[in-house]
This record gives sequence, structure tokens and C-alpha cells, in this order.
Amino acid sequence: MVDRDKSSWIKWKMESKYLRLTPSLRETLDLFLNGNDLEKISKVKGVNMETVERYIIELISKSLIDVNDVLDSYKVEEILNGINNENIVSLKEIYNFFGEGYSYFEIKCVLAKLSAEPEHIK
Repeated sequence: MVDRDKSSWIKWKMESKYLRLTPSLRETLDLFLNGNDLEKISKVKGVNMETVERYIIELISKSLIDVNDVLDSYKVEEILNGINNENIVSLKEIYNFFGEGYSYFEIKCVLAKLSAEPEHIK
């Protein structure tokens, strides 16, 4: 078996994932990683917020963005605890459980984190 430097391996995996993205997802990722918020990304790309949110959710599910870089960590923990403690699975059930305290986007971000494959499998 070939020994690989771990940091080189991680870099290669990230580059490989990056190259498999659509141009629009790549642009969204670049803008986000350069410190732009979702509203700014929407303006730069000339798309609506729902489209940007959909891209961000997809990037979280591909483990290219950490959900904690999008949402406050307490929100992530609260949504995770609600899902686990109440044993609810559908998006609507989760949304209804929290009332208007969390948006569908916030819940979808956390669900994307849960659905992401472990890094070693990708």
C-alpha cells in the first residue's frame, strides 16, 4: 500500500470534489469561501436567494462547506437535538416542531449535514 501525506490526500480529495462541481456551484463556493454572505452571493450571481440557499445546501451535503459556517452553532445543536429527541424525520414535522423559530433553509442545512457521507468514504 502506498503511504500518502495526509494533508496532500485531503487537498487532493477537495480538489477532486471541486472539479466535479458545476460551474455555478464552484462560483458559489468561491464567493462563500471569500467571505461573501448569501445576499451578496445572490447579487453577484444575479440569482434569487432560494437558488443560493439551494446551492449552499448542496455544498454542505458534499462536505465542502461546514454547516457551522452558515448557521450559528447553537441553532445547529438545537435542530439536531430536536430531531434526535423527538424522533421526527420529515421536513414539515421538524418545521412544525420548532414553530417559526427556524426557517426551512436552516433545517435543510442541518439535514444536509446529516446526509453527507463520511469524509473517508468519498
